[in-house]
Amino acid sequence: MPIIFTTLDDPSAVLNDPVLVKGTAARGINGAGQIVGLFSDNNSRPNHGFLFSGGSFTTIDNPSASTITDAFGINDAGQIVGFFNNASGIHGFLRSGTTFTTLDAPMTTHGTEALGINNAGTIVGSFSDATGAPTAFSATAAATSPPSTIPRPLITPRCTASTTQARSSGNTRTPPAPPTVSC
Repeated sequence: MPIIFTTLDDPSAVLNDPVLVKGTAARGINGAGQIVGLFSDNNSRPNHGFLFSGGSFTTIDNPSASTITDAFGINDAGQIVGFFNNASGIHGFLRSGTTFTTLDAPMTTHGTEALGINNAGTIVGSFSDATGAPTAFSATAAATSPPSTIPRPLITPRCTASTTQARSSGNTRTPPAPPTVSC
């Protein structure tokens, strides 16, 4: 089966700067064909994340980043993970809608990178410890409150039945009428 390659060049990308990482790099794709990655330009933040969806590029810049935002993974819900850097180091991020959440592994001393996210929202990546050795991680959102108890629904009968009591007069007894059912 032949493989067909299609190029993706963010229109804001610099392709001929000898100092910067050049061009556009795709990093992840979801089931809907949305692609995330990074591109370089000549601005003060030379590396930006991007989302390519429906034939259009959208720039993704983590508001806490100083120079780099790199988008690495996207799930079918459109949640994007990656990493950015600032004065305090390299940090992973989760972008859900327009909200960015910083992801710093508790054991890290040299940075965290979020590199993939599945449809259940589990994030994978790596961090570096005090020795500089990379360590893989898997992270899931922690419950912020105990699960609520779902009350049982009030069951209302759909039909009602009524009966007429037997009557007696002297020695004769009238049998009860059959029950009346109304729905």
